[in-house]
Amino acid sequence: MDKELERRGHKFWRYADDCNIYVGSRKEGERVMSGIIKFIESKLKLKVNRNKNGVRHCGEVKFLGYTILEDGRIRVSDKSVKRLKKKIIKITKRNRGHKLETIITDLNQMVQGWSVNYSLANAHLSTLRDIDGWTIRRLRSYRLKQCGRVFTIVKYLRTFEISERKCWSAACHGNLWHISIHSSISKAMGIKWFEELGLRSLQTTMKRCQNS
Repeated sequence: MDKELERRGHKFWRYADDCNIYVGSRKEGERVMSGIIKFIESKLKLKVNRNKNGVRHCGEVKFLGYTILEDGRIRVSDKSVKRLKKKIIKITKRNRGHKLETIITDLNQMVQGWSVNYSLANAHLSTLRDIDGWTIRRLRSYRLKQCGRVFTIVKYLRTFEISERKCWSAACHGNLWHISIHSSISKAMGIKWFEELGLRSLQTTMKRCQNS
């Protein structure tokens, strides 16, 4: 089939029995799909499940965790991003009862594997930056949860040389998720602080995998 698609001059992406063929219009897509189905069933003697095939805009299609854009660039599909966030939520659940360093180690292992799997992506990478920020906020909430009471949170925040007034203001800001975005805490427990603890940025790790 690959040779036939190449002979016809099509641009395509295939993995096992899953294949995307890229053309310029819906009309052309319908013509190509009809011809390829005929080739598969007559020449290769295979049955095509027509319910699983169709002509769609490339931006609507998920393939191997990616979506190809009209300009040929590749982004991680929405479903893959959602699965990634679910993994992060599972690792950073506040009731896990592990040290923050252990949680960071688990995150790093997951981030490394995910970045290798999706290293072909070269579009919409700002999404990864947003996920990095969201992950750090979850880690702040996790660490503050370990403090327990408001007084203990204040005591912990004082170790960052934050004024007592600001510590109390932050600790009484609301629930842990609200506290985690307080300006004083965001500054003290920022990106640099987590990097010193060994946290790997998803965006940076992805770039390294792309360049390796």
